[in-house]
Amino acid sequence: KRSILVKMNNGSITTTTTNNATTSINNNNETAEKRAKSCKSAIVPSLDHLTMSDYNTVYEPSDDTFLLLDALAHEFDNEDTTTQQQLSINADAIQTTLEIGCGTGVNTIYLAQILGKHSTNSSSSSSSSVVEEGTTNSQTTTTTIPSTPPTRHHYVTDINKDAIRITLQTAHHNHIPQPPHQLTPTLCDLATPLLPLLHKKVDVLIFNPPYVPTPN
Repeated sequence: KRSILVKMNNGSITTTTTNNATTSINNNNETAEKRAKSCKSAIVPSLDHLTMSDYNTVYEPSDDTFLLLDALAHEFDNEDTTTQQQLSINADAIQTTLEIGCGTGVNTIYLAQILGKHSTNSSSSSSSSVVEEGTTNSQTTTTTIPSTPPTRHHYVTDINKDAIRITLQTAHHNHIPQPPHQLTPTLCDLATPLLPLLHKKVDVLIFNPPYVPTPN
């Protein structure tokens, strides 16, 4: 028998006992399924530019991809009005993202879209008083200076040169990159050559490993 501690939303701790780990796994799966169904469904970036031959060289987005996009939507595109300010703060704080194994590029492109949606792009105003010569009257003028958001860097890597090519096409087809987004593709294994550059700088890391059968 195993004792399982479950922390409830109200902070209380409930202890349950099960004969094996199967019950625990099933319960976790049910919880994950309920949470997934309650999340907003992500709108997958357009892949209309791809052909059947492209899908012979990269994996076509499937259920795991859609689940990951839904998770990104839940984290960064929640329409709950009580979290809008927090979403803007989170979006502005994210300046560097990294996706390992980009494939078609939909994950990073979608992330770029929703971060751009929730980033604050307010204008700053400055006021100055002008006093006419020979009078005591002053006239206040307000000048609006549009703020320029800092560049947001999206790094994508793949060991497959076709994946890099297709990701760039997906970005162009979905109007990314455009200011303030900058897309940097790298043909490599995992993210090895980027480690010195991105050490302690990655705000969001995306990695959806493919299911590749091996002899072992």
